Amino acid sequence: MRRLLLTVLVGATLTGCGQPADSPPAGAVEAAPTSTTTAPPATTMKSAAETERVFHEAAFQAVLPVGTLRTADVEMHEERLESGPVISCWARLRTPHLVGYLRRWESAPSLVTSTAHLYPSRRAEELITELREQTTQHCPEWQDEEEGAFKVIGEHRIPVTSKVDGVFAFCASNKKANTQETLYCFAYLARNGPGTTMLSTVGVTMPMVKVKGSKDHGALAKIILRGLAHTADTLLSRLTLP
Repeated sequence: MRRLLLTVLVGATLTGCGQPADSPPAGAVEAAPTSTTTAPPATTMKSAAETERVFHEAAFQAVLPVGTLRTADVEMHEERLESGPVISCWARLRTPHLVGYLRRWESAPSLVTSTAHLYPSRRAEELITELREQTTQHCPEWQDEEEGAFKVIGEHRIPVTSKVDGVFAFCASNKKANTQETLYCFAYLARNGPGTTMLSTVGVTMPMVKVKGSKDHGALAKIILRGLAHTADTLLSRLTLP
């Protein structure tokens, strides 16, 4: 576990460093109309497929790179997501996203996640407001039958660049019978595009760890979260959004 945490910390720090048809030429002879029903123009179908490809590519580019963690005992998993990010009480944002992508690095009992979600009709400010209200007001504590008790222990400040239009981060403690207390820390960064908004999330899950000189047993997780968020900010700022 220690090897995983150090790798996350160092890796995050280093990484941070459809068109109308042309008019016919003059003098061209138009074909006589027929009664045969024709399929929609191929350009329309290609345009829809190309739009979907662009959306998926944007989400793919917004998640942390594969090499974020590079130790032999870490398992990396990635997939397209059918639903939005999970927040407190395992709730989800009210507006469905267009596309999403996930990468996850795991070395039990620690976990690092990075997701990206593209929204068609919500702006960054709205998404961040909903995330903050759900976490700090509607559900600061919740109980899970299998995972035990969760309690939000405060909003966490994450500095971002001027290209990020909204940010929210928090940590929650998790107490489960006969296991060490765990800390969940998540950061949500949102940036507006011309017609969409990208929501990038990073998270770290790890046992409470004492840091020399600090009374905050969640200090290490918060340091790691800031490093991951810095990398997510860099990727989001460079991204061309649709």
